[in-house]
Amino acid sequence: QAEAEQALADGIVSAKARGGFVVAIDPRNGEVLALAEVPRFDPNDFRRLRFPDTRARTFTDAVEPGSTFKTFLIAAALDAGAVRPTDVFDLRGGLYVPGKQIKDLHPRPSLDVSGILRHSSNVGAVKIAQKLGPQSHYDTLRRFGFGERSGSGFPDESSGILRNYKRWRPVDAATVAFGQGVSVTTLQLAAATAALGNDGVWMEPHIVRGRRRPNGTWEMTPPAETRRAVSSETAAAMRAMMEGVVSGEGGTGKRAQLRGVRVGGKTGTAQKLEGGRYANDTYIGWFIGLAPLDAPRVA
Repeated sequence: QAEAEQALADGIVSAKARGGFVVAIDPRNGEVLALAEVPRFDPNDFRRLRFPDTRARTFTDAVEPGSTFKTFLIAAALDAGAVRPTDVFDLRGGLYVPGKQIKDLHPRPSLDVSGILRHSSNVGAVKIAQKLGPQSHYDTLRRFGFGERSGSGFPDESSGILRNYKRWRPVDAATVAFGQGVSVTTLQLAAATAALGNDGVWMEPHIVRGRRRPNGTWEMTPPAETRRAVSSETAAAMRAMMEGVVSGEGGTGKRAQLRGVRVGGKTGTAQKLEGGRYANDTYIGWFIGLAPLDAPRVA
């Protein structure tokens, strides 16, 4: 916990950020190993604090996940058999859906599915989503835990925002593919990432291992709820693609490399909503990751 708090503090200084989160989960059992956030507060001074400033933002604040959501889109498409990692998509000229022109910041003429994740192509993500279809996309996102409380038991935990696919217009189906028009908590995002490290099985995250009864005996927390989000084969394929994001040619997450440890991940940049519009100069930067990839111990 202390190391997570120090790493977060250092990262905020180097990025000149206004705040941030670190959540570390053991994919094998859903245990929250560390949880740090800034701004913080001193509970000893609660009488001098505004009540909203005492919230645990990791659980209560739901924001857009940006391109980290491409990870779960591609997992859904692979699991449904809609695409294969080697399928190539023509990305020339961008893509128009009613109400929005989809473009890439660094356009490329074509990419395979692995390349779409590695280079974080919005156009490619939307084309994958169109092949998958809204219902399968939505159903998989729900299995990954989005759109409902995680079950951690933390007070006032947010469910995030994931509207039913029946209410998606074509532009909604497109923007959800790259993490706009949907909101998640940091804990939801960490737990979903952990599922990919647990061979596709989502586990309910928990922060209490057990309780001591008044008579001194130890009562362990009941086993966490589990469900299969995607197949083990899909999870393995996603881990390989996430490794390409960190160590592959042109990958967006190369700063996450660790010496002697295989790491997989995905970056995301979400524009902040200000006054009902997306701001052009304020962002939320995301990174989701797994390590070591051979047998993930941390998400």
